[in-house]
This record gives sequence, C-alpha cells and structure tokens, in this order.
Amino acid sequence: MPIAYIKGSCTPLPEANVCESEDIPEPTEGEAMDVVDASAYVSGVVPVPEKPGFVISRLHENVETVAADFKNPDVMKETLARIATFVEVDNKKRIPTLQEVIPAEGHDLKLSDIAIFYNRCAADGVTLTAKEEELLGTMRTHGLLRKNDLCQYEATVPRVLIGMSRSSENRREIFVHEYSHALYFLDSDFHAEVSKTWHTLRSDVRRFLTGALTAGGYDAGTEELIETEVQAYAIAEPLSLDGFAIPLRTASNNCAEKPSLKACQDFWSYRGRLVHLLEDLHARYMDVARCRVPLLDNCNAPPPSKSGPEVASSKTPQQAIHNIVATLNLEKLLPIDFKSIDIDPFIRSHSPSPLWGLQTERFIGAIPNGAGVKELIDILQEEMDKAHGKGK
Repeated sequence: MPIAYIKGSCTPLPEANVCESEDIPEPTEGEAMDVVDASAYVSGVVPVPEKPGFVISRLHENVETVAADFKNPDVMKETLARIATFVEVDNKKRIPTLQEVIPAEGHDLKLSDIAIFYNRCAADGVTLTAKEEELLGTMRTHGLLRKNDLCQYEATVPRVLIGMSRSSENRREIFVHEYSHALYFLDSDFHAEVSKTWHTLRSDVRRFLTGALTAGGYDAGTEELIETEVQAYAIAEPLSLDGFAIPLRTASNNCAEKPSLKACQDFWSYRGRLVHLLEDLHARYMDVARCRVPLLDNCNAPPPSKSGPEVASSKTPQQAIHNIVATLNLEKLLPIDFKSIDIDPFIRSHSPSPLWGLQTERFIGAIPNGAGVKELIDILQEEMDKAHGKGK
C-alpha cells in the first residue's frame, strides 16, 4: 500500500492511504516563460537575474525544450551538476555529493529525470543545495513539476531542460550539442534515425565508442544514453574541441590508470584510423541532424565533402590557409598568427601544386609548434597502435 503524507509537508501519515495531489493552475502572465529562438538564447538576449542566478525560457524552434541560462559556471554546477551526475553517471541509483560531480559546459535533462532526483533526495533524506531548491521552486511556479497523489514529484509534460553558462565562450557549440540531445528525446523521427544510424555502424566501432564513453565517465547501463552522446559529439567538427577529441582523451587517461576495466578493453580494441573514423561519423550523423538542429549548416547548402576541406578553388595559398582555418575553427585552438604562415617547404617541394598539400591533416602537422586537437588524436593513435603491437 502506498505511503500517504500530510499535505504540504510530505511528512508520512501512517493512518491514511492517499495524499492530495496539486492542481497546478495555468501560469499567470508574470509566471509564464519567455519564448526565445535559438539565436537569441545563444546570444544571451534574456537577462539573467542576480537571484536566483539563472533564467529559464522555452525555445521557439521546439517549445518542449526548456532552455536555462546561468550567470556563471558555479551557479550552474550548484543547480544542475548533481542532477546530471545522478542521471548520466550513477544511472539514478544514488545521489552524488558535490565533490563527486563531473564538470560540464552544458547539460540536458529530461524533466521526468529531474523529478526522480528530487524524489530520491526526499526519500534518502539528502539536503538540497540552495540552487537546487530554487530550481525546484521555479519549475513548480511555471507548472513544469507538480506532486501527484503519492506526494511524489512528476513532470507535467514530456519536456527536456538544457542549460549552459552565460560566461561560456563557445555557446553555439554547447547549444548544438545539448539541443541535439533534447531533440533525440522529444522527436520520435529524429530518435529513430539516430538509432538506425548507430546500428549501421560496424560492431567493432560500436564496441569502441561504447567503451570510450563508458571509460570517460558515462554510464552505459542503457544503449539510449550511448546513442545520443555519440550523435551529439559526432555532429561537431571532427577535429574540434567540441567533438570526440576530449572524451577520447579522457578515456585514454582513465584507462591508463585502470586498464583492466572492461570498458577500457573495449576502448583499446579498435584497430582503425581514428581521424578517418571521426570524419565518417561526422558525415553520417550530419545527414540526420542537418535542417533539424538550429544553428548547424544551412540546410539548403550541399553536404560537406567527406574527403576533407576543398581548397582547389582558392586563388592563393594564403586564401587556402584562411579557408582551412575557418573550416576547422583553428583560431580557437592555436594561438598563431595565421596571416604570417607560408606554405611548408616540404609541401612545396613534393606537391605538383602548392595547394595540393593543404589537406586537413598535413596542414595542421605543418604548423610550427602546433598543439591542437590533431595532436591529441595523433598521440592517442600512437597509444592504440602500441596496444596492437604496431608501435615502434
């Protein structure tokens, strides 16, 4: 028999059988959330109040997506980090401490999972942070969460909350990543195509990606989590800090400490070329995401070449360099004055055309002291080759 509670306090009432549920009225004009489009959200048009330090809005492109904007990373951490770790790392089994949370630049959370977090805190006697309390109050004010007949919080609608800090520099990239998660949970057609794409990958690739994400801190208890993380990382530029480079490197570092874990064995099992794999994943998942995820490429434009940036139409080597820098977003990665860079002498002497050698990998490799994403991938590739006896 369900436990009943005293209304308003959730104190157990042994003699009773039910708890009066809350009838959430329609929000008044002052309580209604603003509706903003993706560009306005990324640009930070909606002011963030000093208290509670965050604001939530609905997205015009998909009103079932609730977009939270936080004053700074600390406010976001105190508000969402425990909830995200509870869902994505601990598989909703226990409430983590603030010291156990995994830092993140952005979050995506189903409202139903947020409700489970608050219910678990109440059941386990876990004290909420001040910001978690304020988030709960805000969501109840806007009619997103309510208590049911069992005095348990529940989502009133199948929505998803995404969030990021107002002070983040790469807000567009964070938004694209988190929104693609929301779309996966809210759009059945998108979900089906992402799932189909995942299952078209070779079994060794799926094993590798699952191992990489699990070793990197994600809970692989459900294939759904792996599916949506893979697609969200894959639609970022293959050689960017918003793509797979960082989770792969995190997995590498973690597996160096605990190589016996099954996830690490799966991670080290892959025998292909990582750059080629990342480019292939990007092309596959962009075919699904283009025209569906706001702020991605113009959906009327032709799909990008799967063989790397096209530079043959550049009139000068310097223009070709400029094009590749823009394509790969290198200015964010490498503190180099690209205008002063000339063609590498090796490329000049070995290429029939000075433009021939300006492909992605060789260009980055030719940059003096170039320490960017490609270097991370190269180091990881060397480690994987050594694991299979291919190293020096």
